[in-house]
Amino acid sequence: VAQGAFEALSYSFIPARAAEDLGLAADDARRQAVPLRNPLGEEYAVLRTQLVSSMLASLALNVSRGVPAVRLFELDKRFVPHALPLTAQPDEQPMLCLGLTGEEEDFFTLKGMVEAVLAACGVTGVYARSAEPYLHPGRQALVKANNVVAAVFGEVHPTVAESYGIETRIYVAEIKLDVLMQIKKRKTVYKP
Repeated sequence: VAQGAFEALSYSFIPARAAEDLGLAADDARRQAVPLRNPLGEEYAVLRTQLVSSMLASLALNVSRGVPAVRLFELDKRFVPHALPLTAQPDEQPMLCLGLTGEEEDFFTLKGMVEAVLAACGVTGVYARSAEPYLHPGRQALVKANNVVAAVFGEVHPTVAESYGIETRIYVAEIKLDVLMQIKKRKTVYKP
């Protein structure tokens, strides 16, 4: 909110085709989504293994309504099964997803927002090139904290944006909050 973003709330259920829309490889673990036995419809068929597809849908809705610039964030969980079919409850991993679009927004605006989240958690990150298929190959990065990937961010690949009906440049970030919380335990102290 301090970065000028509004909170987006979306269902933890996404379409089964979300992995294809993001261009995820056949062996990508995020394709192993838990199917629902009695879904509300095709748009809510599986539990999400990433928050990016929900963020892109939220940004697409805003763009289609004529909103020229928007900054959104979603704080929720992704569901990672141990095996399919399920033999145990899937892991619920807390994530923060950022999404923005508008003439004033660019890769470095998003990078600044990611850095603000890391600083708020007391974490210093090391940047490297990432290889996410849903991000533009030359405008993406990852952040490692203690040699563990804590965040991935960048400009959405034009083909992926087009599959969501978006013709403008959009930017997304996914931050693994469980990784950040394990790195530096924060202690809150109250004083009179």
